[in-house]
Amino acid sequence: MIRVRKDKKRVPYMFMSPALIMISIVFLYPIISVLIDSFFQISGQKRTYTGIQNFRVLLENDLFWKSLINNMKFFICVPILIILGIVFAVLLYNRIPGWKIYRVLLLVPYIFSIAVTGIIFDCILRENGLFNILLEKIGLGHLVQPWLGQTSTAVYAIMAVIVWKEMGFGTMLILARLLSVDESMVEAARLDGAGIFTITRKILLPEAKPVISFYFVLCMINMLSWLFNYVYVMTKGGPVNSTYVMDFYIYQLGVKFVNYGMASALAVVLLIITFLLVGVQAAMQHYVFPDEED
Repeated sequence: MIRVRKDKKRVPYMFMSPALIMISIVFLYPIISVLIDSFFQISGQKRTYTGIQNFRVLLENDLFWKSLINNMKFFICVPILIILGIVFAVLLYNRIPGWKIYRVLLLVPYIFSIAVTGIIFDCILRENGLFNILLEKIGLGHLVQPWLGQTSTAVYAIMAVIVWKEMGFGTMLILARLLSVDESMVEAARLDGAGIFTITRKILLPEAKPVISFYFVLCMINMLSWLFNYVYVMTKGGPVNSTYVMDFYIYQLGVKFVNYGMASALAVVLLIITFLLVGVQAAMQHYVFPDEED
C-alpha cells in the first residue's frame, strides 16, 4: 500500500520530466555556461582564469554605465505603455463607435517585426525624412532636426517607436482580463447610474490589477533585455555611443570585439538585474495584489 502511494507521488514528476529536461538544456545550461565564462579571459581555444577581473573592468568602464543609464531611461516607456494600454482597453471594452477598426489598428504595429519597424522609422525620422517634411508643411519647420542623428534626441526617438509598436500588446492583454469580468457587476453599476469613469475606477481597474502588475514587470524586463533589435537597426549604438544599451553592448563585446569573457560578465550582470525585477513582480503579486483567499 505504501509503495503504491509512493508510485502515485512519482507520476506527476514523470510527466513533468520531459519539459524539465528541455528547460534545462535550452535555458539552464546556457546560463551556467555564461556564468562560468564570465570568470575567464577567452581567446579562441585559450581560456585563462581571471576571477572577478572581468566584473572589475566592466564596472570601471564608462560605456557600461552609459548603457545602464540608457536602459534606465527606457523605463520611461513603462508607465506610458501601461497608461495607454489601460485607456485603450477600457475604450475597446465599452465598444466605442468603430471599436473593431481601432482594435485592428492597435494590433497592426505589434505584428510587424522589429527589424521592419526599425527600418521604416529610420527612413521617417532621418533629417530629410517624412516626419520633418510634415513639420515643414504644417508650419513647424523650426522643430526640424535629425531625430536619430543627434545625441540629445536619439534615445527618445527610439522610445517613441517602441511605444508605438508595443502598446497594442498591452491593450490586448488588459482587454482580455476586462472581458472576463463578471458582466452582471458592470450592468448592476450601470443600472445604479454609474458612469464609465466610476465603473472603470471601482470595478474594472481592481479586477485588472494582477494583469497590470504582470505587464508592468514584463515591460521593465523588456526595457532591460529586449532593446537590441531597435538599437541595432535604427542607430547601431550611435551617434557617439549615445544609444548603447546593455544587450547591444553584450553583442559588441562578444561578436565585434571577440571578448567573450567580458560579454559573459555583462550578461551575468543583466541576468541578475532581471531576476531582481522578477522578484519585485512576485513580491508585488503577493503583498500588493494578494489573492482573495488570502
